[in-house]
Amino acid sequence: MRNLPRQFVQTTVIVALAAVTACSRGRDAKADEAIAYLPDQTELVLGFNVKDLRDSPLWDDIDKSLARDAEYRSITKTCGIDLAEDIDHVVIGLTELRPTPEGVFVIKGKHVDKLLACDIGGKVKRDGKVVFYEDDSGEAVLALADSSTLVGVFGFHPSKAELDRALAKSNSLRDLPAFKELFADVHTGHTVWLVGKGSLVSDVDFDLKPRSFGGSIDISSKVTFSGVARFASSADAKQAADEVRSSLGTAKAKAVLDSSDISQDGATVTGSIRLSASATREMLRDVTSDGW
Repeated sequence: MRNLPRQFVQTTVIVALAAVTACSRGRDAKADEAIAYLPDQTELVLGFNVKDLRDSPLWDDIDKSLARDAEYRSITKTCGIDLAEDIDHVVIGLTELRPTPEGVFVIKGKHVDKLLACDIGGKVKRDGKVVFYEDDSGEAVLALADSSTLVGVFGFHPSKAELDRALAKSNSLRDLPAFKELFADVHTGHTVWLVGKGSLVSDVDFDLKPRSFGGSIDISSKVTFSGVARFASSADAKQAADEVRSSLGTAKAKAVLDSSDISQDGATVTGSIRLSASATREMLRDVTSDGW
């Protein structure tokens, strides 16, 4: 299976993993801006907020883990960019998941132009301000949208025409009413967030499948999961909410939860689940103990 170009988007991967231990709040304007570059046929959007990474109380552990990562050290040395310091937000929009992941990614921050200029391996071709990149894991076509925004399309033989459409914000996901409504309920200022269409879970063995869903993870002294899902009917939503409440009421769940709140309004279910302090410490210890 072909994937995103491994070496070039190692930046994205490292930043995304590092974001699992960042601390942030509310909504983030950088995420709202990045969404404009994603096409309206996007099935899943993943966002990673990294701008407050160095202010995280976990930074010492993160810094040690990154220092052990050879790819991170290579990119930092070769490109002359401090990924954790200079990158604010990474957004990935997937238009296809199988058999070949395809879509658009957006990296916002300082000095992102250095990522286009440096040599990190793979096959590189330049056409003016556009970079065509290929390695044994996939292909990408990239360019700067502005001085703080890098946009790339990836997948099986991505084209400059696809990149031009993304840069022009043609048929943007941001303009779809259904997406805007759901996106407004997602905390893009949290550490990790996502928005997806129900078609993504069409082949999953769930009795009830949402038409759309979104959520976020916020990590500080405790981990909080927030989510929203929209169903075909209020009856389906009620059943889903009842099933989630039942699963959270088990002794096993109560042992790791600090609090939970699941509510239903018509065909929409919203929820917030917070891990206990001890469960949070154990989870973060697992994340940082073995590197990325």
